[in-house]
Amino acid sequence: MSEYPFPAYKYSFKEQVIFMFPMNKIKTIGIYYGVEDNEKIDEIVLNEKDLKQKELNIKGFDGFMSWVYPQTEKDFLTVQRRSNIEVWDIANSIQVLSYKPRMPRYGLSTEYSYGKCFSGNPMKLMSVFKPFIDDSNGIILSQSIVIDDLQENKTIKRLQVRNNRPPFISFFSNATIYRDGMVNTTFLKWKAVDDSLEPIEHPLVPVLNDFNDTFRIEQFQASETQECALVSGYTVIMDEKVGPTKFMVIPWKQNSPAIPIFLPENLLPSQYLSEKNFLLSPSGKWLFFTAAENRGDDRYFLTYIDKNLPTYYAPPIEIDTDGDDFEVTWMKEPEGFVLHTGKILRYWDLSKFDPTAFNKSLK
Repeated sequence: MSEYPFPAYKYSFKEQVIFMFPMNKIKTIGIYYGVEDNEKIDEIVLNEKDLKQKELNIKGFDGFMSWVYPQTEKDFLTVQRRSNIEVWDIANSIQVLSYKPRMPRYGLSTEYSYGKCFSGNPMKLMSVFKPFIDDSNGIILSQSIVIDDLQENKTIKRLQVRNNRPPFISFFSNATIYRDGMVNTTFLKWKAVDDSLEPIEHPLVPVLNDFNDTFRIEQFQASETQECALVSGYTVIMDEKVGPTKFMVIPWKQNSPAIPIFLPENLLPSQYLSEKNFLLSPSGKWLFFTAAENRGDDRYFLTYIDKNLPTYYAPPIEIDTDGDDFEVTWMKEPEGFVLHTGKILRYWDLSKFDPTAFNKSLK
């Protein structure tokens, strides 16, 4: 296991953190925190010696926010709130618009999760949406990938995803890779679509489909910049699990074998599956994950992903924490990782990691 070449910066933050998110500002993250009826959203600037908080006091915000779309414009946030999507002008602390999809049946529960804003336009989105709405036959209780134009107040296109669980999906700059579930015990094929939800070919798709019958994926991320998928799962033979759960790098270069990510001390991927314990950085160059031994306490790791390394990754680096409950996010500039546990914010400046020097040490 590699030792991290520099320590984390630490800051006291005693409020209850609900979640954190990257922002398109230097040394800045967003943080949503507080308790019911007293929830706040702040920008936090993390300097070497201290942190500076600025509340995003959006007029009309009365609490409850489930997640934030990745920013494309630094002065705008597109957020999921209950069954609505809102766009905020954070420079002027105002809500620009609130969008709710038109439903053919009044009172039906709706939910957005995952997605992206189209480049340069925080009001045009591609998202995972529940349920799927068939214009001719009404509502089908599964999920869909949808394109919404918030400014025009309409859904442009829908694509059914036939699984009630969150699908495995990665939104790339000009493509979306997904697998939409299973029928009986047979997994459906991986697919790729463009930004109009039209089918396209992508080199990752046939590689992933080759794994369908022999490897059961439990967690999935894909790095567009490093041309690989990152998964946790286990080998199956005749639908039976064989061997332990493991992390794998799956390159999409032709004829490149999958590469196991080796963990220290007989650790295995955490049995608790969630979005936050298998998280890829916006750059696609860092993966945060949790692992444990014999159902023990989770331990936290970062690993550097680089298609130019012989193994595609640098050995995982264990990071120190206090407490079991945690929230994590990435800083975009300079690239960094932020973790909150035990009333402490920790920030690692990942831009200090030198992959060239590391690569030389392997030779």
